[in-house]
Amino acid sequence: MKITSLKSTGVKGQNIDMAPRAVNVIVGPNYSGKSAVKNSVELTLLGYIPGLGKKNPSIFELSNGEPIDVLAAFDNDTALRRTWKRSGKSIKAEAKGEFEVPPVMLDLGALFGMTKSERQEYLFRLAQTGELSWESITAAVKSVAVVEPTEETETALNNVIELINSAEGGEVPERLQNALTLIKDQTKIVNQEVKDHEGFTRTVTRQSELEVPVNNARAKVKAARDEVEKAAAEVTKWQNALREYEAKATKLKSLEDEPGADVSELDKTLAELVGQISDAEVLLETLNAQLEEMQPEAVNKNFGELSAKVATLTAEYNAIARRGKELTEQRANAVVRAKNILNKNELNYLDAHRQIIKDADVILKKRDEFAAYDICPTCATPGETWKVDLLAAYDKNLEELYARDKESQNRKIESDKQVQRDMETELDGIDEQIVECSEELESKLKEGREARKAKEGAAAIVSACNAKREEACNAQNALNKLNYERQTFTIQRQEIVEKSAARLASIENLRKELDASDAVDYEAEIDKSRDCEDAAREKLAEADKELQQETANMAKALEMQKSIVRRRIAEAELEILKGSSKVLLELQKETIEKSFEPLLETARKFTDGILKAPLAFHDGDLGYWDKSTFVTHRTFSGTEEALAYAGLMIALASASGAPLKVIVLDEMGKFDPHVTRPAVVNRMLDLTFDGVIDHAFLIDNDAEFYDEWRDSLDVLVYEVGASEVVA
Repeated sequence: MKITSLKSTGVKGQNIDMAPRAVNVIVGPNYSGKSAVKNSVELTLLGYIPGLGKKNPSIFELSNGEPIDVLAAFDNDTALRRTWKRSGKSIKAEAKGEFEVPPVMLDLGALFGMTKSERQEYLFRLAQTGELSWESITAAVKSVAVVEPTEETETALNNVIELINSAEGGEVPERLQNALTLIKDQTKIVNQEVKDHEGFTRTVTRQSELEVPVNNARAKVKAARDEVEKAAAEVTKWQNALREYEAKATKLKSLEDEPGADVSELDKTLAELVGQISDAEVLLETLNAQLEEMQPEAVNKNFGELSAKVATLTAEYNAIARRGKELTEQRANAVVRAKNILNKNELNYLDAHRQIIKDADVILKKRDEFAAYDICPTCATPGETWKVDLLAAYDKNLEELYARDKESQNRKIESDKQVQRDMETELDGIDEQIVECSEELESKLKEGREARKAKEGAAAIVSACNAKREEACNAQNALNKLNYERQTFTIQRQEIVEKSAARLASIENLRKELDASDAVDYEAEIDKSRDCEDAAREKLAEADKELQQETANMAKALEMQKSIVRRRIAEAELEILKGSSKVLLELQKETIEKSFEPLLETARKFTDGILKAPLAFHDGDLGYWDKSTFVTHRTFSGTEEALAYAGLMIALASASGAPLKVIVLDEMGKFDPHVTRPAVVNRMLDLTFDGVIDHAFLIDNDAEFYDEWRDSLDVLVYEVGASEVVA
């Protein structure tokens, strides 16, 4: 399952919008908001921030007062959205989408915050318990040792076995946990019953004088029973001594038949490894010296400066190109503006011309009309005199109209010429600027090509440095692997030598012990002790007879003895309950340690080849072996702790059936940039490729360090505060 989109608003004042890939590197300077991405992942998947608290007011402290909204979309067309917003004086939370991951995947405090018993119960539920059956559990309870086996302890043992068999549960771990709960509850009940009978018995002993003869008779019985038990103990002691003598003889023969230790092959292997390690160290030293001579920091700095120069020249070129475009547009606008003025002049002239033609047509019609009259239409005067004067007036009006039309046409022509001259003057100025801009553009283009060519040469040198750094990293990994193998074989050799020395010491001790005794002496002591036991039993029979006589006279005292008997039964049951609880807890602990190896196999995928020794689980604790010393995780360095905890969280999440496996590594800057940091990034890529994890989120300040991964399809370099994400 994969996250296809992660969005958030209101988390530490940041707006996050990213499409996560397999490995996501969140980079940016201090206080830029990188932790907002980390917190958004935690809020989306867990619904809280580890270390901040699960209550809504604590979560809302991440906001400056605006609502918090986090959203994750997945590749199975589902999504999960969580919101926190203020409603009056309280903070309301809402979640949409059914999705749940084990808290321990991103919050190891969920495990280390448990009590020891809670943590043992949690790990036991995750443990692979294929070899643990309910029959083996009941057999372990049946083997509970008691101080003094009696009829009461036998009855109590049967009751406890019946009690644990009543525990419900589909799987063995669940049923065993329920059985422990039943034992715990029953222990409280029986313990209280023992206290109640103890108080009642003391009261009867003080107040009843009738108990004195019975107590005297009981004392005689006890004394006789003590003698019997003492004699029986002597018999048992000598029988055990004889069995021990015979067992030692058998063990001595077995040890003498064992072959001696042979470490020659291991010594040969260790010698070969020492030579290989020496060669690997020389190679690593040579590669590091070569890398130092290449001056990668200066190379990277030069490449960065050239990249900045190319970017600057590109920006300047674009600015000049924009100015040229603006001048071209300005020239076109000037031409259009001139055409518009000419068109307007033409329209104005045509409007005036049409009006003059229209007025002339009116005058011509009137003139023609008067020319057809023989007499004056106003005074009726005959002749042509009035007509000549009138027609001359009309002709004069027509001449004035035609003159005015000619004048209008002349003004239009002069205006058009002036507009043409103004336009040509403006265009000449603009054309001069365009030529200058073209010359600047050509010069800047030439300078940019030279800078880009220099950048490409610097990039080739950077690539060579990176190749040499990778070669040195591989050499370091090979050296780490050889050292690990040497350590492993050295431990094996030491174990063989120690085992052989222990065997020889055991043989010597057994011989001394067998020489100091004889089986015949033990048999004689057994016969002697049995005679003493028979005599003691006769005394016990007489004491029992006397006790029965005294008891028969005290019916009321018999009722009191019922309480004493019940107390003995309760004490026996309490002893069996406590022993059973101890046995079952020890069995649970052993099962956890035996079945923790699959979890370690997953966790080691994060640390092998990076840490100096493989992770191990010992006595309920996480760490690794340094020769014969177990180094607990509480003393880990920052690098060891980060990787070990990450591996453990993913291992526990996988064992818990998490549908999505995500890892968050903060402060990547604390890792060594030449060896550990690139190894961690590549390890995260390998783990996502193998399906061990789905996503890794790495937090760092050094953005330039991840340049070599920017072109990878599986790595997203997310720069907090950048205008866009560079992949």
